[in-house]
Amino acid sequence: GVALGALLLFGRRAWLGVFAGAFGTNVIALAGRQSLAGLELLSCAALAAVGSTLEAWLGLLLFERFIRNRRSLVSVREVFVFTGIAGLMCVPSAVCGTLALHLAGIVPSSHAIPVTLGWWVGNVVGVMVVTPLFMCRRRGEIGALKEAPLRMLEILFVSALTLVVSVLVFWSGDSTGAVGAFVFA
Repeated sequence: GVALGALLLFGRRAWLGVFAGAFGTNVIALAGRQSLAGLELLSCAALAAVGSTLEAWLGLLLFERFIRNRRSLVSVREVFVFTGIAGLMCVPSAVCGTLALHLAGIVPSSHAIPVTLGWWVGNVVGVMVVTPLFMCRRRGEIGALKEAPLRMLEILFVSALTLVVSVLVFWSGDSTGAVGAFVFA
């Protein structure tokens, strides 16, 4: 969601920042693994970052093609199209990320599909929650929310409901407290 938001705000020239941010985040996330070091760690982080960059780039291309106004979702049609875009654009990142973890020996092939689906769902939710905030920022609507307390209450309620549903859907219920696909990692 942040990556697509950045490309919507700053244009295609921000792709390198998306890659750098994803690469750095993946290096930090993988650095704690005893089994990964040096070139293998950097390769896995780079593959996952390529997937994240492709996700944002594909999202931008689809957004420009199918949604007229890059600053808002003004019709029900555009909201549905945005939902479809979110689902489609998140495939490269989920596949590349899972492949990187598999090649590193972190995710066995028997768990590749559930991990990919978990990754994909997480990214889709992120795009659908975060990207509209970037769109509001571009239009200057965030400041207007201070003047509409009922609208702010609605946003807080929907956010809280999303959190509750996410926990109910993804909580594995085991004694380790692991969540969703991350049980396998």
